[in-house]
Amino acid sequence: MLVADGRPENWVVYGVRAATHAPSAMNRQPVRFIYEDGLVSAVVKQEEETDLIDLGIAKLNFEAGAERGHWTFGNGALYEL
Repeated sequence: MLVADGRPENWVVYGVRAATHAPSAMNRQPVRFIYEDGLVSAVVKQEEETDLIDLGIAKLNFEAGAERGHWTFGNGALYEL
């Protein structure tokens, strides 16, 4: 669920852990969090019509786990501290 170009900061790990506990349609967990150059983004391939819903649920759970910041809108959105 996490693709990282190095060792992510703790708040990123906590956010991803929380997102792994999020429900998703058909239990597919299609969301990928990308940690690159100190930035986090969230993406889905949009292969199923429920993927964007799963993205929103995973992003909300990530925020709860990270305990800081918020997501910008959309697929491929960046997390802002």
